[in-house]
Amino acid sequence: MKKTTQKNWVVLATLSIFYGLYLIVNHLPMDRIELPFMIYEEDIPFIPWTIAIYLSLFFQAVLFIKYIPEKIFWRVMLLGFVMLLIHIIIFCFFPVKYPRGNYESDNLILELFRYIDTAGNCLPSLHVSCAIFFANLYVICEKSMWRKVVMCIWSALIIVSVLTVKQHYIWDILLSIVITRLFIIIPFESKLRLRP
Repeated sequence: MKKTTQKNWVVLATLSIFYGLYLIVNHLPMDRIELPFMIYEEDIPFIPWTIAIYLSLFFQAVLFIKYIPEKIFWRVMLLGFVMLLIHIIIFCFFPVKYPRGNYESDNLILELFRYIDTAGNCLPSLHVSCAIFFANLYVICEKSMWRKVVMCIWSALIIVSVLTVKQHYIWDILLSIVITRLFIIIPFESKLRLRP
């Protein structure tokens, strides 16, 4: 019981620090540039209700952190912070924003989210990186094939939702995949001692 309570506090503190740092950088006054769209990217529809899928990442994060086996808990927490720091460094040295002003909505949840999380911190997408991070590590830890499939589908829907709520470019997704796989998952996968 005591370990569960401690883990709950660690989860709360971790998420607070993680999103606190993200929002501080997000609101720094910087000259942010807009990137060119890829071919057909502007044809992706704006679907305001998919903010529910987009925001489900926060629920996914809590479930994932509580699920992590004790023996690798601190390593995974450290990896998460390494991932955050890589993103923050890129956000500061290559500030990019998404032209969300082109996509007005009367969806109150979406507009509230946009008020809290400005159009900055685009490249790479920390949202996408977290979804990839959670799915990859869950697949390493989980034995049940159907649960692995559910987690991967959930993460894929979250990744698609960053485009349908007009929060990120395709460039952001591609760079997130490269960073998360090459610099986080692949180098540390064997150190988690869970590789089959």
